[in-house]
Amino acid sequence: MRRPDRLGPIGGPPTAPPLPPRPPRHRPNLFRPLTLAAVVAAAFAAGTPGSPLRSIGWALALAVLIGALVATSARRPAAVGLGLAGAAFIPWLGIRMSPWLTSINLLVATGLLLASLGLPAAGSLRVTVGHHLARLARAFAGLPLGPSHLWQSARSSLNGSDGANLRRLVPSILVGLATFAAGLLVLASGDALLASFVDVGGLLGSVVGRVVGALCGATAFALLLGAIHVPGSVDTAPRGWAAPALPTLFGIGGLAIAIGCYAATQLSAAVLGADFVQGRTGLTYAEYARGGFFQMVFVTFVSVSVIGIARSVIQAEPEAARRLRVGAAVLTVGVVGTVVSAVVKLSVYADTFGLTMLRLYTVVFACWLGLVAVLAFATLLRRSASWFAPALLGSMCVGAFAMNVVNPERIVAEHNLDRAESTGKLDVDYLSRLSLDAAPTILSRLDTVDAVFEDRFRSDAPVVDAAELLASDWCNRLLADPFAKDSAPHSDNDGFAYNLASDRAIDSATEHCAGA
Repeated sequence: MRRPDRLGPIGGPPTAPPLPPRPPRHRPNLFRPLTLAAVVAAAFAAGTPGSPLRSIGWALALAVLIGALVATSARRPAAVGLGLAGAAFIPWLGIRMSPWLTSINLLVATGLLLASLGLPAAGSLRVTVGHHLARLARAFAGLPLGPSHLWQSARSSLNGSDGANLRRLVPSILVGLATFAAGLLVLASGDALLASFVDVGGLLGSVVGRVVGALCGATAFALLLGAIHVPGSVDTAPRGWAAPALPTLFGIGGLAIAIGCYAATQLSAAVLGADFVQGRTGLTYAEYARGGFFQMVFVTFVSVSVIGIARSVIQAEPEAARRLRVGAAVLTVGVVGTVVSAVVKLSVYADTFGLTMLRLYTVVFACWLGLVAVLAFATLLRRSASWFAPALLGSMCVGAFAMNVVNPERIVAEHNLDRAESTGKLDVDYLSRLSLDAAPTILSRLDTVDAVFEDRFRSDAPVVDAAELLASDWCNRLLADPFAKDSAPHSDNDGFAYNLASDRAIDSATEHCAGA
C-alpha cells in the first residue's frame, strides 16, 4: 500500500518527492590574494633587477612577500607571530655582506615562514617536535595548490562576460604597443637627439629584468599561498611507545660512564700538559685539539634521544621517575662537560692556527648543543613537554639574530690581528677572503699590524710585511678594482643595490687607503 504523502491526485499518478534545496556554491574572493600578488610582483620588479642578493632591494622584496603571506593567513596569531619573526631576519640582507650570515638568515626566515603557513586552523606552538615536522611536510605538500587555484579561478573569470571583453581588448593593446615600439626605433635610428633619450638596449634589458623579477615574486607568492590552504590536522598527541624502566636506566648509566671516561681523558690532558699528550698520541696539543667535534655531536644527540625515552618511561611508570631523573641529570652534566671540553679544544686550536668562520660557527653550534641537552633534561621535571619544540626554535632564532648583531667576521678579524701581535705572523690570504663586514676592522688596524705573512703551505716562503700586503689587497679590492669579486664601488652601492656594510667598507677604505 502506498504512503499517503506519495499519493497523487485522486485517480492520478503518484508525485515524486520534492528535491532538497541546492547548497549555495562557494566562490572564493580572489581580490585580496590577487592584490597582494600584484604588490609582491611590483616589489620584486622594483627591487631585484640589477641588485645583488645582499641589498635593500632584495630585503624590501622579500619583506613584502612575507608580509603579504602573513596578511593572507592572519586568522591565527601563532602563524602571524612566526611569519613576523621570519621577516625580522630579512633586513639583514641590506646590512651584512657575509655569505655565512646570508645563508643562515634565508634558512631561518624560510623555516619560520613554512612553519607559520603549515599551522592548522586551530594551530598552537605548544606541540611536539614531531608535530612541527608534520606541519612543515603539510606546507611543502600544499605548495602546488596555490598556482592551480589561482589559474582555475582566472580561467573561470575569463570565460565570463568580462573575460570576453578583456580577450577582445588585449590584442588591440598588443598591436598598439608593437606599432609604438617599431615607429620609435625607426625614428631614433635617423635622429641622434631622439636616440640619446632612448637607449633601446638598456631599456629592453631593464624591462625584461623587471618582468622576470615580477614573475618570480608572483610565482613565489602563489606557491606559498598553497601552503596556507592545506587542510590541517588536530594537534592531539599520538600514543607514544614506552620502553621498560630498568633497561632504560642501565642505558643511561652506561652512556654516562662512557662520557665520564671521555671527561677523565680531557682532564688528564689539561692537567698533565702537552708532553703527556704527545707521549701518548704522538700529536702536539694543538693537533690533538683539532679532533672530537663530530663525536661530541653524536653523543649529544644520542643523549637527548635517551632522555626522551626516559620521559616516556616516567609517564608509563611514575615510580621509576626519581632514579631516571638522577641518571639523566648525571648524563646531562657529562654532555655539558663534553661541550665545554670541545669549546676549550677549539679555542686552543684557534690560538695556534688562527680563527676562521668555520671554527667560530663550530663553537656557537657546540654551545647550542649544550643548551639542547639542558632543555631536554628539563622536560623530565615538568608534566608537559609541549614547550620543548618552541624553546628549540626560539633558541635557534635568538642565536641566529645575535650572530647578525655581533658581526662574526669582525670577531674573526680581531682575533687574528690580536694573534698576530703575539706571534708576529698573520694569515693575510684568509683575511683578504673575508667579506666586506670585516673591512672596517681590518683597515682601521693596518697601522698597528707588526707581523709577516704566514704561508701555511710553504716553510721557505719569502718574508713579506703583512700590513703592506693586507693594505694592498683590501684597498685594491674596494677602490681600484671594480670588477673584483665582492667589490663595491661607489656607483654600484646606491638605490636598491645599497648595502650598509658596503658603504662602511668604502668609507673606511677612503679614510685608510690614502697612502696604500
